[in-house]
Amino acid sequence: MTLPTQNQLAWKISITLLHFLAFSSTLVRIGHRWRTRRAWWDDYIVVIPWCFDIIYIVTMWAKYKNHDISWDIPDPSGFIYSAWFDSFLYFSEIWFSRISMTLSVARIFLPGHPYRIWAFGFVVVLFLLYLASLLIATFSCRGTPWWDLNFNNCVSTPSGADVGTIVGVTVDFAADIVLVAAPLIMFWKIDFPRQERVLVLVLFSSSVLTMIASMLYCTIWYAASRLGPDSRLLFEMMAQLQATVSLLVCNSLVVAMLLYRKLRGCEDIIQARIRRRRVAEEDKITTSEFPQSAEDTDRSVTTAPSYTVIPVSSTSVPSSLNSSQQQYSFLSTGLSSSDANTSTHSNPYRSHSQTLNSHTS
Repeated sequence: MTLPTQNQLAWKISITLLHFLAFSSTLVRIGHRWRTRRAWWDDYIVVIPWCFDIIYIVTMWAKYKNHDISWDIPDPSGFIYSAWFDSFLYFSEIWFSRISMTLSVARIFLPGHPYRIWAFGFVVVLFLLYLASLLIATFSCRGTPWWDLNFNNCVSTPSGADVGTIVGVTVDFAADIVLVAAPLIMFWKIDFPRQERVLVLVLFSSSVLTMIASMLYCTIWYAASRLGPDSRLLFEMMAQLQATVSLLVCNSLVVAMLLYRKLRGCEDIIQARIRRRRVAEEDKITTSEFPQSAEDTDRSVTTAPSYTVIPVSSTSVPSSLNSSQQQYSFLSTGLSSSDANTSTHSNPYRSHSQTLNSHTS
């Protein structure tokens, strides 16, 4: 069953708007972290897929500005329009977005924490998988010159399946599954408010969107021969979709938490105004029910100054100095006297909750 005729311009405009959304979310993230002076390696790394995202969408428009996207129409010649360069942009945006998201998980935990060390180790694994994906794309369908890939000369299984595609899809799914499952395991025991807990778990598990885009990409790839000539259009659009969604997912934690705190701040202001209004109304009601007499009014008004005399003994000065020094020590550490005695027995996950709230702001 072949696909009905697709509107090429509508597809291009729709995917361009999605790229613009990813571009804008990255700007918001970098601007917020730079303004609050909380930029870290995850924010520096996200600049890489951001630049590749811009190049990816620009080359798509330049490549297909004069003709439709179809298997029957050859692509323009040149390195910039080659299939290898498309693969390079595609893999670079996806894998560096995953690296940035993993670093976002690592920054939440304190230095020396096992989860932080594992996250750094997973960053190394992701970078190696990125290099492996580029090597597979280069040598699985070799052409002449090397960047002009020949898809009729790909390494395949006896059944005719493309080995490079199978390996690439398997690696993609494995990486996304880890990025979905790992935050659920890491943050499940962290003590923070229920609403923020649900929000953070959902945001860190949003890599499932990349998995869905990858599934659509693979489905169209293997069903291209039965979907007709417009399957090339869907294949290109799903590649663009998967790349830009990976960047959106990478920025979702920072942007969503920023919007959440802005909206919650507005809600707190509204609630405070409502409480003040209720207190004012209650005071009016109390005043109307219990009016003051003229005698009470005369007694409450006086022009004589009021003094409170406290005798100072010689023994009270050192104790006051000691208490002030003790209070200053608690203020300098951020603990009260009761917290100082119980801080060593507190929940070890509470510090991670406080760190999560500070790093995601």
